[in-house]
Parts: sequence; structure tokens; C-alpha cells
Amino acid sequence: MMQSALQFRAATSADLSAIAALSQLVWLHTYAPEGINADVADYVLQEFTTANTRQRFADENQRYLLAESDGKLIGYLLLQMNAACEADANCSAEIARLYVIPQFAGKGLGRALLREARDMLQSRGHHALWLTVYAGNQAAIGFYQHCGFNHIGDTFFQLGEQQHANLILQLRF
Repeated sequence: MMQSALQFRAATSADLSAIAALSQLVWLHTYAPEGINADVADYVLQEFTTANTRQRFADENQRYLLAESDGKLIGYLLLQMNAACEADANCSAEIARLYVIPQFAGKGLGRALLREARDMLQSRGHHALWLTVYAGNQAAIGFYQHCGFNHIGDTFFQLGEQQHANLILQLRF
């Protein structure tokens, strides 16, 4: 990947189907490495649709920041500006998703997207942001800790009949 071809920008309505497709790809790669059952299939096909992406895009409190290479989407960050953190009532900016296509992981895209989000939040008077991450995703936890996030609480993600432990992480700036 050539650095000159790498670009970061805000999403437009023309990006919505690509965002939905990338979301499905990354979610399945991350959370279904051993295969897909009915709960996983139902969740992915209901959650990561162009219609849901369009609804988030239209919400003034949600922002998609994109990473592209040669004009193709390779990652994104979804920032929610009004998302109350159950572990810190004073923190209302959440990274709802930070997804990078697996073959582009480890190349600085996630860090650059985080920097873009932090700069935007600081310009709006925010001093922290938070996110949840699957407790079994050691690569993501290590990445976030390396970027300065701290573990401030725990929560769960419900998928079908199963609860999956998640960590609540926070970055102060």
C-alpha cells in the first residue's frame, strides 16, 4: 500500500453501502473465526445493512470517518457524540465502531482514525471518549491500551441467548 494513496475523510451518502459491506466483513472475521451459526448470521444481516448505515449517517450525533486507499474503503470509525457511558457519566463521546479490513490492520489506520476523532472531539470541547471491546479480543484490547485507553468498567453484549463479556475503555485528552 502506497502512503500517497491513503486518505482520511468524512463519509458521504455515496459511501453507505461500502460501509455496510465492510462492517459485515470485519465483524465476521473478528467474531466468527470458527464459523457462522444462526445467531451470528441473523445479527450481521440485520445490523449491518445499508438502511441502518443510512439511519446512523442521518443522525447529527453520529459521524463516520473513513480511511481509503486508492479510492476504496479500507476502514472506518463511527463516532457517537451523545452516548452516555455507564462507567463515567461525564463522558458522552463513544467510538461505536473502529473497523479496518484485516489485510490493512497493523498499518497505522486505526491510530490515524483515532487521532482524527480525538481532534474533532477536542474542537467541540470534549475531554474524553469511550468504547466497549469484546473481552476475548486481545489484539484490540492491546491496541487500545497502546493508544492510551484505560479499563474503567465492564458490560455485556447479548447475542441470541448468550452474553459476551466486554470491557469499557476510556481515553482522556
